[in-house]
Amino acid sequence: MHAIERELSVVQVDRTACVEVPDTRIAGEPREGAGERMELPASRLEHLRQSALMHDVGKVAVPSKLLNKPGKLTPEEWDIVKRHNSVGIDILARVDFMRTMAVIASDKHGRFDSDEALDVPTELILESHIVAVADAFDAMTSRRPYCEPRSETDALDELRRCASSQFDAVVVEAFCAAWAARATAVSVA
Repeated sequence: MHAIERELSVVQVDRTACVEVPDTRIAGEPREGAGERMELPASRLEHLRQSALMHDVGKVAVPSKLLNKPGKLTPEEWDIVKRHNSVGIDILARVDFMRTMAVIASDKHGRFDSDEALDVPTELILESHIVAVADAFDAMTSRRPYCEPRSETDALDELRRCASSQFDAVVVEAFCAAWAARATAVSVA
């Protein structure tokens, strides 16, 4: 039995979780704007976009009652939710054209302060850092059953506060600049 099959046999899959996952937008325009500011070529920008859309695919193995639970999760519930990362990596790694997305989906690659030796191409590490920043911004600014959203300004300040520790400082600044450019364009329009 493969790891994904074991995971799915332990956690009853609520098929509506595919629709109810609250963080599917992942700050798309600023994420891609950050990639553009970092001079990623068009092919990598497309890979970044696709990877960001798939990075939380493992949440299909988490019951929606946990994803949408108001209030704090118990330690046991948090353990179930945390498994979404390994389930997602396993799902992505099984499909030839999605294997590189598994690197980007991995939490250990997205954390700037990870001390694990990473045997993956540098460009994939950069893309995982961009997805991590955009995902954190989305998590902070989206309404969740367990907390109210932060303002965009507060979320950007928090990203800057965590730059060079949790997040890659260069990526944070590129993301913030792309967000500011987007906000300016929206206010002009």
